[in-house]
Amino acid sequence: MFFNLNFKNIGSMFADNSNLVNVSKFNTLNLKIGKEFNLFKSTVYPFLILLAPIFFTKFRLTT
Repeated sequence: MFFNLNFKNIGSMFADNSNLVNVSKFNTLNLKIGKEFNLFKSTVYPFLILLAPIFFTKFRLTT
């Protein structure tokens, strides 16, 4: 069984192609849990990822 804890700091980015809508920076914390299985002559790694956004600015694009 394996566990992976990952912290990401995502910088600000643009939400549209014309670079008019700016999305603020945010952080995420990911937890990945899985187990290795031998299946016939192959090794399989099924896993589950739990995503926890620490801060995220809501935005909406109007067309």
